[in-house]
Amino acid sequence: MMSYLEKNLSYNTTNNLSSCDLPTELVGVSATMLILATVLGTLSNIFIIGVFIWERSLRTPVHSLMFTLAIVDFIHCAVHTTSLLLRILGSSWITPDVHTSICKVAFTCSTFTNMENVLLIGALSIARYTQVSKHHQIHFKSVLLYIAFTVILEICFVTYTVFYPVLMTGVCTCSEQDRDYSLHNNWVPIIFLCMFTVCGIIMLVYYLKLLQLIKLHRSAIASLIIHTNKLDRSVFRSMRLLTINFIITYLPLAILIPILISGPLSQTVYENWVLYGGFALNSLGHAVDPLIYGLYSSHFRKAFKKCCLPLWRKCTILGKHNQVSTINMASSVADISFPLGNQVQS
Repeated sequence: MMSYLEKNLSYNTTNNLSSCDLPTELVGVSATMLILATVLGTLSNIFIIGVFIWERSLRTPVHSLMFTLAIVDFIHCAVHTTSLLLRILGSSWITPDVHTSICKVAFTCSTFTNMENVLLIGALSIARYTQVSKHHQIHFKSVLLYIAFTVILEICFVTYTVFYPVLMTGVCTCSEQDRDYSLHNNWVPIIFLCMFTVCGIIMLVYYLKLLQLIKLHRSAIASLIIHTNKLDRSVFRSMRLLTINFIITYLPLAILIPILISGPLSQTVYENWVLYGGFALNSLGHAVDPLIYGLYSSHFRKAFKKCCLPLWRKCTILGKHNQVSTINMASSVADISFPLGNQVQS
């Protein structure tokens, strides 16, 4: 199976392209991980789209944004799933040029999804602290923590959006002559400037809002009064999950890609760890995203409580039962051993 994957995931010299010399084990494991991630992402996006349509909860801007995001993310995952399955089945339709085009479509969707996620997090954070400001109470620790998370997210987002499609356009073809990792292309600085400007405006608005709240409610910050209702608490929990998921998904790529652009690593290391490992990790992150959006849906939360919580409780009870049995067994052994010890001492 792995040799079959290796054969179909790398083009040979018959296509006038150089062979990507990848270890068989890495190709098999990463390809399996990538397929599972893209299939899970496709299914979870279909589920979330269905939930939003069923609930008819598209009246608020936040829910409409989530709905659009789920559709774009669905296209992103579905394109990858179709491409991977066709390549593994050995379809002659997926030529290097077609595969490069598929990569470009997927990365365009991914870039749009990333931008929407940043807008979503910014909108939710402003909505949260606006709601809290009505009660004249702010949890200062949460504000600082969220600022730190958002700054890391923005750095990862800008790095990923600008450099990853540039590198992957060449790598998807496995063609030496097409791999131009330099930053001398004229359109790269323009894209970087546009993305940085948009993200900067979003974050400037967000931080100005927070500064305004901090100035208005210094006494509340000093006393660290916490007052949040159930909806506000669940929204903030979902925001934290989404932010942490973004950091896990994009941070490895944000660290590795600038290093690879400067060129100290060999192509073998690049192909092994960034192309397959980073791509699979990124796909897993996209697969989890829709499930996090689902936390905003009442039907999704009810289904989660019905299915997952009883299973978790059973596992917890079983674990506690085993722990109690172990303690009882240990105490009974201790009861037997103490008299023997006394007899030996006497």
